[in-house]
Amino acid sequence: MSGEPGAVPVPALEVLRTGATAAAAVQTLVGGGGLVVGVDGAGAPVVVTLFRPEPTAAVCLGGLGLVQRLVLRAMALGAAVTVESDRPSAWTALVGLAGGDGQVAVVPHDRGRLAPAGDEPPGTPGRPRLLVLDGDAAATGDTRRAGRWSAVLTCVDGTQEWGRAALASADVVVSRPLSRTEARQLGRVLNLDESALRSTGDDTLLLASRAGVVQVRHTATGVEQWLVGASTGRG
Repeated sequence: MSGEPGAVPVPALEVLRTGATAAAAVQTLVGGGGLVVGVDGAGAPVVVTLFRPEPTAAVCLGGLGLVQRLVLRAMALGAAVTVESDRPSAWTALVGLAGGDGQVAVVPHDRGRLAPAGDEPPGTPGRPRLLVLDGDAAATGDTRRAGRWSAVLTCVDGTQEWGRAALASADVVVSRPLSRTEARQLGRVLNLDESALRSTGDDTLLLASRAGVVQVRHTATGVEQWLVGASTGRG
């Protein structure tokens, strides 16, 4: 399959596996706003096309440390980031340490929405936009709609009932290793075989969509370990 990001008219997010063949059910493309999530079994980078001409809805199921590493990698792509969080101090510390003033805005949930109608302004190929929703209310509230070259990344801590709405509407879910119960619950939400959602190691992440699952080995860089650990106390 070939073409530019967004050319395939399916809701599932494309996953790049440079130098390897992607899982049969997952769309493969070359190009786009690729965010490196990890490497496959052969050591080839696995890249999520997060920023595309059409909006992307993503969910991070893995805790604060993981979502902050994903945000740091989005910043490296030049993305303008807005974080709405009910723990803003954890994010303002990270922004200060990362030197992201002007590139990242942190807004507490109690200040209300930046876009009253729920529509986020579009980005551009050179300056995509990422809205991070970090808090229980984010997973259960109204759907936030991103514009072109933009993504909404919702943070959930588990597959409990309150987080399933966000999981069900996601183009892609980036997940830590799951328990058997969690794999069964996420499989039901995405209509996937739960056995495909059982990871093989503590350093494994799952990239899941309704099109399929890819397992990757994820390791924080030295800079990420220092920044995330220094800002949150978690790796």
